[in-house]
Amino acid sequence: MPRDLRLGSITGPIVLRDERGMHNLHGDAWIGPRDGSVEGVSVVEHHARFVLLVEKADIFARLLKDEFPAKNQCVLFCGNGYPGRAFRVLVRRLHDQLRLPFYVLADNDPAGYELFFLTALGATRRRNAAATSLAIANAAFVGLRVRDYELLELAHGIQIMLSDAERQQLQRFKSYRWLKSDAAWQCEMDVLLQRGFKVEMEALFTLSPSFLADTYLPARLSSDDHLRLPAASRREITD
Repeated sequence: MPRDLRLGSITGPIVLRDERGMHNLHGDAWIGPRDGSVEGVSVVEHHARFVLLVEKADIFARLLKDEFPAKNQCVLFCGNGYPGRAFRVLVRRLHDQLRLPFYVLADNDPAGYELFFLTALGATRRRNAAATSLAIANAAFVGLRVRDYELLELAHGIQIMLSDAERQQLQRFKSYRWLKSDAAWQCEMDVLLQRGFKVEMEALFTLSPSFLADTYLPARLSSDDHLRLPAASRREITD
């Protein structure tokens, strides 16, 4: 794993070119220049079936260790939490070149939801041409769902109580015009608020170290039951 994750990381069956030369990322990870420049980064070739944007660096590292990208023909992105604009510009640029299904893997909490909304819409509040240019409208959320706690019989000890700030953030999401009529997302957030605790991706490691790569993700990706933002939601965003 590269040590400098300030811009973000990419790995998988893909070859990239940037100002430093060619980068074959099969089994390795690309990290952008220290100045954050993404100008000139392009896809030379790839053998991928889909793209997965991962919220956390430790989850990215675990999937790389379990050879998930190679075994599943997946290009893996990680913006190290809440990605900066330079990395989002790069992700959108490579998405336009790859033209592959795009998924977001994140925690079952407000921060995970916001990463997805930011990816799908380009912005979560004021929408303008610059924000729209970063949107990946076909993105699907394959992160943890509120139902997974019971379905996977996760231990009580993995529960993390919601903070007041997180509760307020969920209520703010629920009030956005572009989410008010989305029954699936409203239900997800209602249950999270009612139950009072969140679940992070690391909880899956309590089942087995490779459960995420070998069981959870293959099952989730093969299912059609993904959270998305319908076209009507994508056209409307609050100030």
